[in-house]
Amino acid sequence: MTRIVQVSDLHFGASDARIARMLAGRIAEIRPDAVVVSGDLTQNASRAEFEAANEFLDAIDVPQLVIPGNHDIPGLNLLERFFRPSRRFRKFVHDDEMPVLEMGKVFIVGIDTTRRGGMHLDWSRGRISTRKIEAAAALLHAAPPDSCKVVVMHHPLVPTDLAVGRKGAGNSRKALPAFVDAGV
Repeated sequence: MTRIVQVSDLHFGASDARIARMLAGRIAEIRPDAVVVSGDLTQNASRAEFEAANEFLDAIDVPQLVIPGNHDIPGLNLLERFFRPSRRFRKFVHDDEMPVLEMGKVFIVGIDTTRRGGMHLDWSRGRISTRKIEAAAALLHAAPPDSCKVVVMHHPLVPTDLAVGRKGAGNSRKALPAFVDAGV
């Protein structure tokens, strides 16, 4: 059996460092085959926050798949947000736009659903582009046929009942059938 620990919304910069150390210790106790971090490593995408997140990730000695969330791109520096939104994530975490983690019969594709902005006030909602849908579907179709195929994103394609008034990530109506067709 493959054991995966999935965490999200660590928000280094707004979180207690002791909790992060306890989480890293608990992950070590569980001894997973991999760790998946599905976004929002930082609170404000600052250098210091990414350094703390990187230190946390380095302390976990198993394969990892890490994707950014909306807090991992600058919120207030609009020049950086629109022209180099992933600069710090790429420097401190990785520069793979669509990371893949394959472990035995498990095949995981990570997709960056962050958006720089939009024609509405809620830029945190996320979006998956047609290009990313097609690229992820191609990877999934190429995976071994007996794989358990998983897609990891920060923004949900379908909002839960707890997300009253929220919509799923943009372009979800195109993404869902493409991923189902690919065997997710």
